[in-house]
Amino acid sequence: MKARFLQFVMLLMVVVSVAGCRNSNEPTPTPAPTPDVEDFKIEILATTPTTVAFRITPRDEQMRYVAMMVEREDFDYFDSEEMYIEDDL
Repeated sequence: MKARFLQFVMLLMVVVSVAGCRNSNEPTPTPAPTPDVEDFKIEILATTPTTVAFRITPRDEQMRYVAMMVEREDFDYFDSEEMYIEDDL
């Protein structure tokens, strides 16, 4: 259970900003900084041997984020977090 929670926290730190299609004439936006763990309140509501119920509350309600959970073996298949996110999306 502890390993799953640590995996969750690690993947939570992977934040994906969703961007729409851009016209080539538009300037490229500056990427948002990666949030720190302090940017989120993570609450474990309930656990069983195979599940976890949790609540994630961002400090800034306008912040965009994605919470993901994946088996460590699947995550380690990719060379970087960015490659995992690209494949997942």
